[in-house]
Amino acid sequence: MRSVVIATALLIVSLLSDAQEMKGFRYHDSLTYNLYMEGRWKDLTQAAREALSEGHDFYYMRMRLGIAWYERSFYAAAEKQFRKALEFNSEDPIATEYLFYCRLLSGEFPTASRILSLMTVEHRDRIIDEGRLAKNTVWLSFYFNDFDTEGIVSDPATFFDDYYPGTTTVGRLLTNPSISMSHMISPGVYYTHSFNNITKQSLLHYYDGIRTINLTNHKVVQNQYYGSIIVAGKNGFSFRPWLHLSLTIYDYIIAGGSMSPGFYTVTRGTSLHYSAGASIRKRSGYIALDGSAAVNRYGYGTVLQGEAGIVFYPLGNSRLYGGGRITGILQPDGRFNEIKPAYTLSGGVSFPGIISFDIAAINGSLWNTSTGNGLYIFNSPDYFTRRFLINLSVPLGGKSGVTLFAGGGLNSHNTARYTFDNKITSDQIAEYYSYNINGGILWNF
Repeated sequence: MRSVVIATALLIVSLLSDAQEMKGFRYHDSLTYNLYMEGRWKDLTQAAREALSEGHDFYYMRMRLGIAWYERSFYAAAEKQFRKALEFNSEDPIATEYLFYCRLLSGEFPTASRILSLMTVEHRDRIIDEGRLAKNTVWLSFYFNDFDTEGIVSDPATFFDDYYPGTTTVGRLLTNPSISMSHMISPGVYYTHSFNNITKQSLLHYYDGIRTINLTNHKVVQNQYYGSIIVAGKNGFSFRPWLHLSLTIYDYIIAGGSMSPGFYTVTRGTSLHYSAGASIRKRSGYIALDGSAAVNRYGYGTVLQGEAGIVFYPLGNSRLYGGGRITGILQPDGRFNEIKPAYTLSGGVSFPGIISFDIAAINGSLWNTSTGNGLYIFNSPDYFTRRFLINLSVPLGGKSGVTLFAGGGLNSHNTARYTFDNKITSDQIAEYYSYNINGGILWNF
């Protein structure tokens, strides 16, 4: 008899508990649905999180919470919810499309396009036809650097003691027009390439142990081609190998012997150099990590280069970011027999559809290095030691896909002396400064 009473009591408690559970489920389901229909996204965020904390976890709850975060532009938080929704229904096209837009609006174009491969052909074509994801990008840019070196150029003897035979370069002007393009080959696969010309005017200081010669209008011309493939995964991972070729045309001095100390000729030479490497990147939520390795074979030796960086997105979107990077170089043939680091701090803020600002500060020797996944190379005997850069971009609005960008910076430089067999004899012969400006136009189509 006693066991029957206990069993009856347990049954009543269980039924009451199930009823309470059903009441709680209906309450949270109804509340979040109504908030969703009314577009009260902040209230919906709070209500859905409370429902999940009480164990009411199902597809529609995750979708409502994801849409609430999405409508408030918190794309990292929204993406997490849409991925949870896909655990309930892995083939749901709505959650997949929202996942795509979370990546796209966060500026993660390769990984966003990779998500297209999860959709049907009709679904994918509809999104591409809406014009929200460009298959091609073309940008034209121009870079100008003016060196504050007229004091050195006008009186080289003040700065060069001519203790060791060799040559030294001090920059005066540099121009760099370029055209770059990026193409979506297939969902998650892009090919980026660039053609650019660099023309640099410098003072070339020459000393062979007998005579000193100063060419104040020495020119070096580099015609460059850069190519890179991006292969992205659907979870924010991407892999990018690159190859950057540089054909350098330069003038050099051939001086007469001791029998004709005042005689010399200027002769033109050419050489082909390269940077080859690869990088990996992973953005997950509010953090992006990346690393790269490269071999830079320029005119002043072969350098092994490694980089690692981290970027924080505190809002879970691309409107605000900040991060840092360390670059290390090692020259096996002797200039740097230990790793020399350079440090970069960067950050930015964006007002979508209006304007974006980006800043960067760099400290360390950028000598025979490459940056921007190998897009930019630094291969001169006078090299950057510190840089402060600021850039802004302004979209023209509408569906034109056109953005204007411009920027500028302040830089400090050192120069080195090289022997005639291309060995360095000393660093920091002269320290000087320069400023740069740049601008261009970008078109997505």
